Amino acid sequence: MHISLDSALGQQRRLNSVGESITQIAPDPAAAYSLRSLTGGDPKVVRVRRGSDNHEQDFTSSEVSSGALVNFVNAQVTAPLDIQALSATGRDGDFLIAKAAYSLRSLGTRQATVTSSGDTAGDTSGKFVCQVRKDQSSTTDETKSFTAGEVSDGTLVDFILGNTKSLLNSRAFFDGSDDNVKLTSEINMTGDFSLEYSFVVTVANQQIIGKDTGGSYIRAGGSNGIQNFRVQTDGSASTLSLTSNLKYGVANTVKLKRVSGKFGIYNEDDVLISAEFTNSDTFTINSFGRARNTRAIGVVYNIRIDTNNDGTINHSYNGYGNTLSDWTDLVGSNNATAVNGSPALFTGQNQDGFVKTWYDQSVTTQAGDTATGNHATQATDAEQPKIVDAGSLITGGGIAFDGSDDQLDFTALNATDLAIFSAVKFDSVSGQERILGEDSTNGEGFGIGSATTGFFRGNGGSSSGPALNATVSTSGDFLFSGNRASNTLGFFTNGVASATATNSDAFKANSIGGHTNPIDGNVKEVIIYDTDQTDNRTAIEANIGEAYSIDLPSGVDPGFDQVDGFVETWYDQSGNGNNAVQATASLQPKIVNAGSLLADGVTFDGSDDVLTSINSSLTNYTFAGVYTVKTIADNTGFLGKGAGASDREFFVRMKSDGKVEHRVYSTGSASTFDTISSSASAISADTTALIAGSFNGSTNAIRLDVNSTVLTATSSVGLYAATSNLTIPSALGSEAHTAIAELVFYNTDQSGKLSDIKTNINGHYSIF
Repeated sequence: MHISLDSALGQQRRLNSVGESITQIAPDPAAAYSLRSLTGGDPKVVRVRRGSDNHEQDFTSSEVSSGALVNFVNAQVTAPLDIQALSATGRDGDFLIAKAAYSLRSLGTRQATVTSSGDTAGDTSGKFVCQVRKDQSSTTDETKSFTAGEVSDGTLVDFILGNTKSLLNSRAFFDGSDDNVKLTSEINMTGDFSLEYSFVVTVANQQIIGKDTGGSYIRAGGSNGIQNFRVQTDGSASTLSLTSNLKYGVANTVKLKRVSGKFGIYNEDDVLISAEFTNSDTFTINSFGRARNTRAIGVVYNIRIDTNNDGTINHSYNGYGNTLSDWTDLVGSNNATAVNGSPALFTGQNQDGFVKTWYDQSVTTQAGDTATGNHATQATDAEQPKIVDAGSLITGGGIAFDGSDDQLDFTALNATDLAIFSAVKFDSVSGQERILGEDSTNGEGFGIGSATTGFFRGNGGSSSGPALNATVSTSGDFLFSGNRASNTLGFFTNGVASATATNSDAFKANSIGGHTNPIDGNVKEVIIYDTDQTDNRTAIEANIGEAYSIDLPSGVDPGFDQVDGFVETWYDQSGNGNNAVQATASLQPKIVNAGSLLADGVTFDGSDDVLTSINSSLTNYTFAGVYTVKTIADNTGFLGKGAGASDREFFVRMKSDGKVEHRVYSTGSASTFDTISSSASAISADTTALIAGSFNGSTNAIRLDVNSTVLTATSSVGLYAATSNLTIPSALGSEAHTAIAELVFYNTDQSGKLSDIKTNINGHYSIF
């Protein structure tokens, strides 16, 4: 057997002084294990289990040295809907079927194709994640469905901004509080005139242009889009109904004209688009953003005034910013004298989007061709959570629930065994904030009970409030998971288990956001299973944690490259097929710890980690290995062959003082043995040592080498023949807490060549 980390260091096979490799020095090892190539090619050398999701993968020697192994361990590229169940060969079983899955990212290649319902431009099919209503203060708000890519690439925000996007950071936004622009003098129009202006208002009745105190104004109004314009002269007022509604929240350009004494609203092509009324009163302008003592909310720009409607512009204001120079009269001399209130630049203020539908991405079949369709919806505008605020995706990401009445309802979940995974950001942690809720007096739900307790209440009101592993705050994202199997409730915060509880009530929920004590914060992802997901929890959490940069426990945290990797198989390169194997996950040694390759080799924990190999009986044997002992502990084994007190052949172990002993048994019993001990050379913690030895069944010659020290003796006993496994470290007694970088094992006596073997190995590691 030959185990080495040389490949991880990018080294080539080293030769001894006469140009021979180890296998040339002593041909035909019983097995050859290494992380480097011992064949001259690029063989498969190790099979590694990833700690985050227990998936396994084989690696060649070059993939170990190139970093591909570490990259695999630190990755969690499988999205939840694509995760497969564990089998004996890794995650290659059936796909995990979710009951419902909601997110603004795609949760896998098996994301369902769904049909939109209620899109303004017509319903279509696609891999949609949400349907968004653009708030336009009317009952005909535009609604559109979006894919995950369209959420992230700006398409969704562009839909909310519409044609106002071109105005961003280049127009003044009047906030309705204290903002307005004041001209040097009034512009009084007593006869026919034309006032053209562009504007954006999101709510009705904004007096955005006119005379600042008393007198005239023009404002858009209506409850179903912009249905009319109210025109106030210095003496009277009238409402002009439009022939076709305009929209709130978009940039409109209109002309207020008095032609032959009749007021009317015209479009940019001078086509009348409203009713008319006759009025000869003076119409006065000296203010933008305020008129007749009322300040407006919105944007006004490109103001062109023809004081006698003869086709000649007498005053022109671009209004392309929030400074005096932006409001200079480009034709006349009536410049702005004040910009009051320091209006901000327009960045999308009041351009908001609300989620009408959060599409269920899950599928019901292994083929992935049937959408579950349990969409979370809200028809009432006032109860829809927000996704775009002031022209940008909401701060912190996800969908914002207001903690009052925002909720998205889905077909009720009623399950005994179930699992819930959620990524959230809280704006408050005042207590019993439901991520999921059920509309009943019992207040069933899932969320937090307070900053220090979880909340997981089943049908019938049986409450569970397990203590959290850490205080929940309004800073950053949290991953909350819940799992119930056989009436045992488990609650997990950022991957760490809280106290468990027993509860036999079925869990019921029919809304995201919760009907009772709803969440005040951002919900980013919710995945629900009506099955026990104990075996898959860390796999699902690892992907969610990585997606949202949530700090999970070291060992399973791919987002921070802190995942552990474990050796399931150390492949035999000799061609004999004697792979060193450990199928039980909890007994596997590490090769990657917290995201980094272990430099000293495959590391055994000193408790129960072990790999098993050859199980044929021996007459002779030879071994040589490179060990870095982590803890000096009495009677802990390095290598052995034996299954118990009646089946012992030999073992190599460490004593409490760091001395090494090589023990041979003649009958397999604990009392009949012979020992050679390294009294002249003790090993110490965290120091690499070369330990070697041999036994000849014909002469009973026993040997033990520790670095350059060589001890030989003639044993008084012969070697017991058994078919127990060769174990690394020894299975007799406790296993050593050690890293093994290299180990050579022969089922023949190679004592005559052991010095040359040691020379070759020492050439790799410069041990002594």
